[in-house]
Amino acid sequence: MKKKFLNGRRIWMSVHVGMWGSPSFGAAMFVGMLVATVTSILESIGDYYAAAQACVVPPPPTHAVNRGITVEGLGAMLSGLLGAAHATTSYSTPTAMIRITGVCTVNNFITIVSLELHCVEKMTPLNV
Repeated sequence: MKKKFLNGRRIWMSVHVGMWGSPSFGAAMFVGMLVATVTSILESIGDYYAAAQACVVPPPPTHAVNRGITVEGLGAMLSGLLGAAHATTSYSTPTAMIRITGVCTVNNFITIVSLELHCVEKMTPLNV
């Protein structure tokens, strides 16, 4: 089934500005994106403070949190210009891994992401 789905599909494609057409604007889209942006900012701030608490270190200073949010915003604008359907933001899984294992290494992160993807693959039917 998977082979049939993948046959003839392009795995890599080049991205360029405006590849999905010209942007459209509306009040509903603006409010939806504003809510998503504010939610992402609040989640990132929570991630920064939760990671500091999990590592038993002092909380990050305000200027460092502001700098992190700014870089996430710049990444979101860049990914939007390139046509990505997502933004760049912090990820809560490493913070949870610090709590669960007491350490956070690249190997732990790869393992938990692999498990997440495996679970999603098993729960998602491929009816194509």
